[in-house]
Amino acid sequence: MTRVATSARSLVVAAGILLTTLGIGALMGWMGLLWLQGGFAPDESVHLTQEQAEALRWATI
Repeated sequence: MTRVATSARSLVVAAGILLTTLGIGALMGWMGLLWLQGGFAPDESVHLTQEQAEALRWATI
C-alpha cells in the first residue's frame, strides 16, 4: 500500500512540474512574439488602411 501511495504522489508532483514548465514556456514564447512585434505600445504611431479602420470601428461598436 505504501508503494502505491508513493507512486501516486510522485505522479502528482511530476504533473505539477510538467504543467509549470509548459506554462513558463508558453509565457516566454508569447512575450517573445510581443517583443519581436514591437511590444505592447510601439514607439511610433500605427497607420491603418481604410479596411482595417472600418473593421476596428465595427469591432468596438
